[in-house]
Amino acid sequence: MSKTAPQDPVILADQARATRSTSAGWMIQRLAGDLNRQMTTALAAHDLRLDQFAILMSLAETSGTTQTALAKRLNMQGYTVTRAVDALSDRGLVERLPDATSRRAWNVVLTDRGAALMPQLFKVVAQINADFLAALPDPAKERFLRLLTRLVAARGAGSEAEIGEGGT
Repeated sequence: MSKTAPQDPVILADQARATRSTSAGWMIQRLAGDLNRQMTTALAAHDLRLDQFAILMSLAETSGTTQTALAKRLNMQGYTVTRAVDALSDRGLVERLPDATSRRAWNVVLTDRGAALMPQLFKVVAQINADFLAALPDPAKERFLRLLTRLVAARGAGSEAEIGEGGT
């Protein structure tokens, strides 16, 4: 068994700080956690969870989607989508309709009540995003969003429809 020389704790700490301070992943994780906490708090006022919100947003864009397609599009487990759709259905925000091409599949659609809630949710998102980006001057905000859009598209983390106009 080989024994490695002990690392100087000061050098190790400096290397860790340098690595963290240049890590896009670490910074994005921190920001995502902050945004998730803010969204969770804001959505609670509407008696919604993040998974339910994501489903409502997806259905607002493309209503009449199967639960399987929702799970794939939102990168969620099928059982998570099922439970969230059940809760949204119990509240009258969505409903399941039989699929015209498959007797086993059901399409999930926004109800009138669900559609009426969406403008309030759009305002929640707009306010949280405005607060999030407030530390940046306007030109930097626009550039930041363009760069994020480009990264999302390059990493295959969303379709053009999901991430906007191409990220130029």
